[in-house]
Amino acid sequence: MAKTKATAYIPMGLLYVLLVDTEDGTTTVQMEANSKEEALESGQELYPGCRLALVNPVPGEQKG
Repeated sequence: MAKTKATAYIPMGLLYVLLVDTEDGTTTVQMEANSKEEALESGQELYPGCRLALVNPVPGEQKG
């Protein structure tokens, strides 16, 4: 009998864009998180000195 594995989708809430300074200039990194504080904290662990650029309320969707 084959076993199947169920995967639950848990929405993160917001999509954040972080500005990251590199040797070649500045680039952006997208990050899903529950709050701007969480996004910035996680981003700074990966990219020290990064800055929060914007918040998109629906991951992957842009308004305007």
